[in-house]
Amino acid sequence: MKELDCLFIGSSTKDILMLVEAPPASDQRIAARQLEITCGGVSAIAGAAHQSLHGVTGVITALGDDDTSHFVEAFLARQNFAYAKLFLPRPGIFHQSRPGGGKRQALSQLLRRLH
Repeated sequence: MKELDCLFIGSSTKDILMLVEAPPASDQRIAARQLEITCGGVSAIAGAAHQSLHGVTGVITALGDDDTSHFVEAFLARQNFAYAKLFLPRPGIFHQSRPGGGKRQALSQLLRRLH
């Protein structure tokens, strides 16, 4: 494996972009002329941008076991990152609940296990 220029760690999501002719007024409803379904989230987008600039890119993210996660996984695979670590669900990993916790806390717990 090549030495990485950048390692992006964080969330990856599925986004729906609505393309419109012009921005709406504050109380105006308008129709989108096109919908674009793509990958979003900090690590996926920043990693894809870095990769497109010919960086040696790594991405670490956590995914579930649903249609959205499979979409994100396919997107990340197409990016051909130099390094990609996808944490997939294990029983109980996203069910840990503490005050102020959630997916971010679960991702932090996973990252601590890397050390």
